[in-house]
Amino acid sequence: MSNIVETLERFFHNARILSVFDRYGVSPFRGGLIMCSAWVAFVLFFEFIAGRLNAEFLAAQNDGFEIEIAMAILLGVFLFYVIAAIAAHEERTQKTVEALRSLTELPEQELTFRVEKLGKFPLWRMLLVCGIGFVMGMAAPLAEYLIVGDYSAYIPSLWGPEVYVHRIMGPLLGVAVSILIHAIVSDSTQFWSLARRLQSVELTDLGRYAPFTDQGLTNAVIIMGFVSMFAFLGFVDRYVFLVSTVMLYGCGAALLGLLLPVWALRGRIKAEKEKEASWCRARIPAAKVALAAGKPGAAQELAGLITYLRDIEEVNTWPVAPGGITRFGLFLLIPLGSWAGGAIVERLVDSAIG
Repeated sequence: MSNIVETLERFFHNARILSVFDRYGVSPFRGGLIMCSAWVAFVLFFEFIAGRLNAEFLAAQNDGFEIEIAMAILLGVFLFYVIAAIAAHEERTQKTVEALRSLTELPEQELTFRVEKLGKFPLWRMLLVCGIGFVMGMAAPLAEYLIVGDYSAYIPSLWGPEVYVHRIMGPLLGVAVSILIHAIVSDSTQFWSLARRLQSVELTDLGRYAPFTDQGLTNAVIIMGFVSMFAFLGFVDRYVFLVSTVMLYGCGAALLGLLLPVWALRGRIKAEKEKEASWCRARIPAAKVALAAGKPGAAQELAGLITYLRDIEEVNTWPVAPGGITRFGLFLLIPLGSWAGGAIVERLVDSAIG
């Protein structure tokens, strides 16, 4: 028994989805597109072979069939997106770590310690995360009756093939999403700790700390990408509550993923800014006295201190490009656009079918 536990511990501690993509020589983005496209083709091919896409069959069905086949396709697409997103997060994290190795103000011992913790979680925590995701994925369809009063969610004999597909895909998606959010938030706390341990901050070259900002923005984009896609399910009335919940928690996780790597860096920039400004202010009075006494070079020294103080005070404590926060705010509107788009598509399909 102990050997099994140790094996599982090593597996979860060293598992990397990115290694699967690397093995086949594809990037997470390209691999995700391939998997999603293959899934859509597979479902449509199966439905075509089964004779469920011909006009006579479709005409004999009610609106439920279109919804169920759409759900079977979308949940598979979401699952493969999340798998690719986990790999993309691992890839971004590796790039961030490599970029941080060039920062001499970051203690090597601290960097090594934190890197050892990135993406490596204890077995009990991974089982807890997977369990929560699985339960949420299982509970979502079972809550349908509370919303639409339909007992079919509880009776497998009433399910069509499409329903069986998304009854399986739902829990798997729940597990994958839980792993993604857990990985992003957990790894972000390690970058937060690294930023807090910067021994100094070069205020005249904040671009050297861009890896922290890039990590945060990538985290936010990855999560909002899923939330925006998932919001498309809002066209199904019975999933409005589920979509709203995912949007709420997704936006919260995206904010954490963005702010954790950046917030501590902001604190260090703010502290360094106050330190340098105080240093200048402490020397300006003496420089003024020296200037009044006619000391050679006093005018240049005073002018230099005043200029440096002005430059320091103009440093933005938020290590994000001027349009970065605005763009992230616009990302938060994407799910609403997807929701509206889903409603439009539903009406167009209804009009086309008659």
